[in-house]
Amino acid sequence: SFFTEIRTKCWSSLSFYDWCIICMKSKYSPHDCRLLTGSILAHELMHGWLRLKGYRNLSPEVEEGICQVMSYLWLESEILPASTRHAQPSTSYASSSSSSSYRPPSSKKGGISHTEKKLGEFFMHQIANDTSTAYGDGFRTAYKAVNKYGLRQTLNHIRLTGGFPV
Repeated sequence: SFFTEIRTKCWSSLSFYDWCIICMKSKYSPHDCRLLTGSILAHELMHGWLRLKGYRNLSPEVEEGICQVMSYLWLESEILPASTRHAQPSTSYASSSSSSSYRPPSSKKGGISHTEKKLGEFFMHQIANDTSTAYGDGFRTAYKAVNKYGLRQTLNHIRLTGGFPV
């Protein structure tokens, strides 16, 4: 299976863009790449939304961090039941759920396979444990802020200050 192959080939150091190219040019079905493609789209659409709403001159840590949060939240919405979202995050940096936390509805009808769930958890783990400053540290700071203050308040704070609320 797709998940078995990625684990046995030690592809964990590949970027999301590398993964996307692998999915597009591989023998795997589009279903195998659904979660990866969706998470990339969530990230890139957040960049677009920030531009359309006038968020300018953000540091890479702030912009990539909030975009990674959107990717992570989309993955979470696809693989976790609504009742458990944010309750058992795949990163130790997240706080427990709060009423202001963003909880998007799942777009997937019915359940998902065990393999797809594990693949989604793997992608979430990759986001949460990225070692880069912009994507990794940015994500962890943004994720803490979104869990503490909610997505809307975090975005408002970014617009006003160019940074995350503490």
